Amino acid sequence: MEKEASEINKLLWHLGNQLFGCLQDLDKEILQINKKLHYHKISYTAATIPTYLRKGRPKKDDKPDKIEYKAHTVLLRDEEKIEHATLSKGRFVLATNQLDEIALKDSEILSSYKEQSGTESGFKFIKDNSFEVDSIFLKKPGRISALMVVMTLCLMVYSFAQYDLRKQLEATNTTILSQSGYATKKPTMKWIYKLFHGVHLLKIKIGEQYHEIVLNMNDILKKIVQYFGPMACRIYDIEYENI
Repeated sequence: MEKEASEINKLLWHLGNQLFGCLQDLDKEILQINKKLHYHKISYTAATIPTYLRKGRPKKDDKPDKIEYKAHTVLLRDEEKIEHATLSKGRFVLATNQLDEIALKDSEILSSYKEQSGTESGFKFIKDNSFEVDSIFLKKPGRISALMVVMTLCLMVYSFAQYDLRKQLEATNTTILSQSGYATKKPTMKWIYKLFHGVHLLKIKIGEQYHEIVLNMNDILKKIVQYFGPMACRIYDIEYENI
């Protein structure tokens, strides 16, 4: 309702500076605006504006060349529409099989319901091409069950990593560039994983010793690894700095 009122008040301001050649045109314009309103209606009066085409100040006895009309509008709440919207949009049903009010209070049902979106986004990630599950073909139920366990564990790691990274960005008041090029404190791990595409571990054997070098690490990737702590830094051979 507030959004609609703000947008329509801007429109009415421009309308108040517009002149109409006849009352019918003004009425038609107001009618078209009223049709678009969901919670308001426009009340208005028309003021006559005499227009002189000749140059200079007109004399008292001069008749105007034409009469134009300007609207003086007032935006009002449409209580009937608001009541109808309140009955239809202001109520909804949430059902749960958790009947223990101590374990799940009535006031927590809605917030718990909204938290499901995070889980659903994780399963969406599993289903898309990034996870490449469609390239795995299994027939035995036991192997399918095992794959589901692995996928669930992967989803847990994905969700925890995303939560931990966002928490660190919020705590340090820093940002990472999103896929759209905007600074964000809430990047998705799917985007972070894409940034790490091309990072490889090179193993070199010199005599009897193996040396490991992490390739293609840039400043942005090193910064991201820092947020995951000293263990992650050791994996990527980065000196840990307490952010």
